[in-house]
Amino acid sequence: MRQIQLDLIDSTNKQAARLAQRGAPPPFAVFAEVEERASRPDSTHGPLPRGGLWCTVAWPLPRDNEQIAPATLVALSCVARAVEEESSRDGRISPHLAIKWPDRLFIDGYPAGAAFGRRLVLMDAASEASKRLLLLTIRCHVGPDTVADDPRRIRPLAGLKIELEALRARLLPLLSESIDTLVSKGLTSSRLREVHERLAYLNQRVVVHPDPKAPDHVRGIFSGIDPEGAAILETDRGRGRLRFGRMTPLE
Repeated sequence: MRQIQLDLIDSTNKQAARLAQRGAPPPFAVFAEVEERASRPDSTHGPLPRGGLWCTVAWPLPRDNEQIAPATLVALSCVARAVEEESSRDGRISPHLAIKWPDRLFIDGYPAGAAFGRRLVLMDAASEASKRLLLLTIRCHVGPDTVADDPRRIRPLAGLKIELEALRARLLPLLSESIDTLVSKGLTSSRLREVHERLAYLNQRVVVHPDPKAPDHVRGIFSGIDPEGAAILETDRGRGRLRFGRMTPLE
């Protein structure tokens, strides 16, 4: 996968879209040292300073593939694996990073990163044909300077002493293999097991708010995810399936 390294940009997601619209052939990955107007892992918008893993991967989608929801979970699994492998490289004790469905990476109960995906459709005016791309954006707080607001809300991975360049080099092959498999074969049973092993709140009672701005919620036991990345809840009314929402554990 071609790697594009930039210093200061508005956002890797927007830059990847611009490059694709200008004809840059996918797959490629855009990395930035600083993002000025990024979507942050705490769902706010603001600058992401030096010392973090800020990137967007652009990947071609076949016409018959409309399922991109599992991509965020697969990406977070790759990031967690890369962080753990890189942090244990010199015999150090590696932590276990957990995935909070649907799009957060947790360490010690605190968010340390996030991922989100979107579909980009490009039209060819000459042939009137279209092509589809997956834009998969990853945010991971590797260094302490990446948390400028409330350090209790986001925990950087600074204590692991990870070299950012080495982390990028370890992550890209994992992402390439995983996304290629996801796009061509879907969420395979082995990938599904990898994600399941990292799921926070698995087999625990949780409450899910499908719409954070609405009072509606669903309570049940979180029993995992399905091949489309939806959360499966065992409720009083039977098994339920949620494609998106905000999940929190019940005491």
